[in-house]
Amino acid sequence: MKKEKAKAWEGRDIRIRPRAVCLDTGSSRRFQPVDDRWKVGKVDKSVISLTNLRTGHAIALGLDNVKEWRSPDFLLLRAQLKLKGSEVDLDPILITSVDKNLTGFESLLEHSWRKEFVGHAEVWMSEVDNMFQIKIGETQSGGDFSEEWTRVFPDKHTSSYPVYLKVGGVGLKELTFVACDGGRFFMPLPEIELDGDSQRFVYYRDSLRVKVAEIIGRYYIHANLEETAQRCGIEVVDSLQTPN
Repeated sequence: MKKEKAKAWEGRDIRIRPRAVCLDTGSSRRFQPVDDRWKVGKVDKSVISLTNLRTGHAIALGLDNVKEWRSPDFLLLRAQLKLKGSEVDLDPILITSVDKNLTGFESLLEHSWRKEFVGHAEVWMSEVDNMFQIKIGETQSGGDFSEEWTRVFPDKHTSSYPVYLKVGGVGLKELTFVACDGGRFFMPLPEIELDGDSQRFVYYRDSLRVKVAEIIGRYYIHANLEETAQRCGIEVVDSLQTPN
């Protein structure tokens, strides 16, 4: 939305209807979202300040996230909902219609996903928009995949799998994940960096593969990917130019 259009809403109340469904993962209960009233505060450069009139919760919403205004007092947005005790709060607002590209896909990886099985395939669906899916394909190696970092596990049976990022059934990206230790671990294939005659295995913290691993990864006795990587001799580093 252009700043000039947003400025007309300064100081006014609007009604927001979130379209996401809140999932309480502790009990698998679902909560239908309800409308909330928000006051539009200052519009500054590319940001709108909004305050929830019921909860007092304040957010800064980028103008590029606002795709549609509906009627003088109604704004339809997708939202990530959060359960606090017996209350359902909106926190934070997401974009109205997620861009159907890799950038839009990546923006949803920070939010809730659920696992389902479609036929024999494991498929993860976004709780915000189930058109966005992560599908684990059939093994490419039949248990014969082997790299130095995979040999630290007691069970040497290791297989590689394609992982497809899809929107509405259309593939956007294919990643490679590896099932190690007889399937107890499921982790992304690391980058290989060469230094003369030696090489090192690397994960970049903000890379797409690591973000996907936070959703679909399995780490058995370890808490997360970083702990598992340390066991495997894989470095986890930051990078200004993050590969996928």
